Amino acid sequence: MKHVLTWGPVIVPGEIIHYSVEYQGEYESLYMSHIWIPSSWCSPTQGPECDITDDITATVPYSLRVRATLGSLTSAWSTLKHPFNRNASKALLSSLPCPQQPPLQEPCSLRRSGFFSASAILTPPGMEITKDGFHLVIKLEDLGPQFEFFVAYWKREPGAKHAFSAILPAVYRRQTRVFQISWMISKAYEAGTRLSREHVKMVRHGGIPVHLETMEPGAAHCVKVRTFVKAIGRHSAFSQTECVKVQGETLPLALALFSFVGFMLILVAVPLSVWKMGRLLRHSCCPVVMLPDTLAFRLRQQLYHWLPWVSSLPTADLGTCQPPNHKTFHHPCEK
Repeated sequence: MKHVLTWGPVIVPGEIIHYSVEYQGEYESLYMSHIWIPSSWCSPTQGPECDITDDITATVPYSLRVRATLGSLTSAWSTLKHPFNRNASKALLSSLPCPQQPPLQEPCSLRRSGFFSASAILTPPGMEITKDGFHLVIKLEDLGPQFEFFVAYWKREPGAKHAFSAILPAVYRRQTRVFQISWMISKAYEAGTRLSREHVKMVRHGGIPVHLETMEPGAAHCVKVRTFVKAIGRHSAFSQTECVKVQGETLPLALALFSFVGFMLILVAVPLSVWKMGRLLRHSCCPVVMLPDTLAFRLRQQLYHWLPWVSSLPTADLGTCQPPNHKTFHHPCEK
């Protein structure tokens, strides 16, 4: 919430008037002998208004006063008729007198105009919109526990008109310090117009990231926010609309072609690799070993000696040796 003290300017042709603003809270009035504290931003100031937000820090009555200065001339203090409470909307300030003249000078010729007031103005909170992948995330300025925020967000489609939602507090009811708020949403577009649907989300605390929705590739998503103070039943205007967009992920033709070729290569290479590995494992675990000719000949000789019926086997491997005579058990190659 923003608190502004305004007053009608004192006009002197060709001169610049400076103003000084001071305030006195309940603590200064009761415990500090009614001292006045200069405003941190408006002592002095040239404009006919003062932002006293940083000075009005408690929900207690504040007295405010302002005076005009022109060179060595200073006016009397002009004070609010009634103390200002930041939960109130407006308090009037008494007329600002002319700067006091030294003795024996001409009468004051400064012109007074307008009236003076202190008012509380709600401003939209600061917001930070980020993208976490395809998630839309917002982080609002932390204004304190009395502030709530209404976040409106929608997907902006090409050629679509945004259906502005006038979200205004319609009814305030106080029952045992509990406020019941009903919100009225109005949409004013002619029939047949394609609209971007708006969603509203209530955020009770600022300073923390809040997920709004999952964004669609290629679509712009827009956000605006307003402040609401339940204690005084007032709301701010909407902030400026901010939009973010996630680029669509399109698959190029070349990438699709390379993917198809890679898939076919894998389809051929995998079975071939399995077959090759099977052959290697079979030859490694169960190798085919050929006996040397000397060992094979000696083995055949022993078979002829101990197994006479082996003579029926082929003898091509024995050269010109004839089968042994099983009756005499001679060596097959003995003369």
